[in-house]
Amino acid sequence: MRITTRMGPHKVVVLVDRGLAHNFISDRLANLLTLPFIPMEAFSIRVANGETLKCQERYDKVRVEFQGTEFYLTLLSLPLTSLDLVLGVQWLQMLGFMVCDWKQLTMNFIWDNPNRRLQGVDVQAIQVASPNKLSKELRQAHALFAVCFQPTLGTTSHGAPPNDQKQDMQRLLKDYADVFQEPSSLPLVREAEHCITLKEGTESINVRLY
Repeated sequence: MRITTRMGPHKVVVLVDRGLAHNFISDRLANLLTLPFIPMEAFSIRVANGETLKCQERYDKVRVEFQGTEFYLTLLSLPLTSLDLVLGVQWLQMLGFMVCDWKQLTMNFIWDNPNRRLQGVDVQAIQVASPNKLSKELRQAHALFAVCFQPTLGTTSHGAPPNDQKQDMQRLLKDYADVFQEPSSLPLVREAEHCITLKEGTESINVRLY
């Protein structure tokens, strides 16, 4: 589940993962917030894509605001690229008993007596973006992870083929009209009919493809 939080003046999207034992912060965000760190003996963490990352810094009592609820967390630094903050069991066990609705993306728990609810955010699907939009996002110091280019050759800015291409296509359809007609019967008999002749008495072959 992903939850929006605030760390200092920055709005951060946090990944809550019960499969992790510790809490992690990207070294990029830690440097941006100028958090004081405590050196520690380095150890390696294998992340979801199979890559091994090295952790060697710890940040204690880092203030994180979850939609109006404050927590002071211990975070370990990792050179993360796609996320800035990942919270594991180390944070979840602080909350104790909770009720999660994975369809509505909500977490309900008790903290400092009143009931608390955290609302998760939907993961946005891939959207079409213009070069100007991408350039604007980059100027705003956003992270760019992957770009999928889908070329549309032979089209104008309005998505319609140019006139010369239309004329060539119409000429082709006219010159070979018989080829492009919808079939109304079986193909004509050819001079050489290719077939596999079975030996006399052989039963029909019925073998699975794999």
